[in-house]
Amino acid sequence: MKGLLVGFALAALTLGIAGCGGGGTTTPGGEGAPPGGGGGSATAVPIVFESDRDGNWEVYFIRSDRTGRQNLTNNPASDTEPAMSPDKTKVAFVSDRGGKADVWIMGVDGSNPQNITKEAGVAGSPSWYAEGARLLLSLTVTGKNNDRPQIYAVNTDGSNLEQITDNQNFNLTPIIQSDVSRVTWATGDSLEELDLASMIIGKDERVIVERPASDWRPSMMTPKVRPRLILEVQTDGKAAVYEVETDGRRLQPVVKSSSFNAIQPVWGDLGQAAGSYVLFSTDKDGNWNVYFVPTGAGEDLLQKLVQVTDNPANDRHPSW
Repeated sequence: MKGLLVGFALAALTLGIAGCGGGGTTTPGGEGAPPGGGGGSATAVPIVFESDRDGNWEVYFIRSDRTGRQNLTNNPASDTEPAMSPDKTKVAFVSDRGGKADVWIMGVDGSNPQNITKEAGVAGSPSWYAEGARLLLSLTVTGKNNDRPQIYAVNTDGSNLEQITDNQNFNLTPIIQSDVSRVTWATGDSLEELDLASMIIGKDERVIVERPASDWRPSMMTPKVRPRLILEVQTDGKAAVYEVETDGRRLQPVVKSSSFNAIQPVWGDLGQAAGSYVLFSTDKDGNWNVYFVPTGAGEDLLQKLVQVTDNPANDRHPSW
């Protein structure tokens, strides 16, 4: 299991050099479209994810009802780690098409990709501020902080780059609770043992989930009701999805199985009537596919899983 976690982390840190291209391509009717095809239901939620189904990693779009699949990046480079903007109009992602791993922003239709970290170091782990005008990311600058990634904030046009963490650890997968400027991220001296840390920008950091395993990829859950975090946890030899209070209390499973891994969780609200859901990637089918499930599924987990992608390739790192 440690190899799984470390492999994904290193892939994000060490993307290779590749060429350039651009433009999206659409598959009519979408992936596993309902009978009749078409553009999907009015309540379907847009989702982006990374996939190697074309022979290299690309960023794809799909709706939660499995319609409208589209290759957004369509580039010979490696395009990964998509993050949907709060207003669903833009996607931040990581690409090495410029010669190193950078954070790019494009329209949700794949239009107008822009490199926002080309003057900085090796970048990854983009996530959005709630207002959508600024991003958090991890950035490795040669000669600084033991050449290990630190957490930075940057405007969506690449201006006002601000270093948030300043330590000798690996610092990855940040998110922000914008109303109190609280950043939560994974940190540790080893990629095999990452803890969840939290800080208000400009103040000292503190570890909120400390265990002899990797705890990372946090996502803010129900911020207007009772702020909690969704995170990926290594437990019993498998990766699972847990929720925890923002102060580290009440760590409890949301998606956990002895037979498959569940990784890269993102919380989402599909509407007041539909309630709270977690979007994630799992290898339960023998390869990686994207699913979502109600946060309170409990023992009915397998019956309540909703499959989004169904492809013999690998589909990971979803965002909605």
